[in-house]
Amino acid sequence: TFRRASENMTQNTLAVTDICIIVPSKGESPPHTFCKVDKNLNNSMWGSAVYLCYKKSVAKTNTISYKAGLICRYPQEDYESFSLPESVPLFCLPMGATIECWPPNSKYPL
Repeated sequence: TFRRASENMTQNTLAVTDICIIVPSKGESPPHTFCKVDKNLNNSMWGSAVYLCYKKSVAKTNTISYKAGLICRYPQEDYESFSLPESVPLFCLPMGATIECWPPNSKYPL
């Protein structure tokens, strides 16, 4: 069974964002941050046990992500004694930037 989130859910509500199947007899275990459903999906008497795993995280819809980059700089040229490191954009915005679009009837509009 599944259920759809209600229209007035907050923007930081956890939701199932990823699933995977594991077969423990082959040495598989749930990946990091995944939860295992303790119900064997293989109902037959023969064969290996098969389990469903899921990951919950913040569901981000209607977002645009940008990677950090250098648009312009001053001075335009590097000094002989010091050059501008390539990692400056990552220092300023290590995770980039994200623009979100919230519905007008959201619980906490900006």
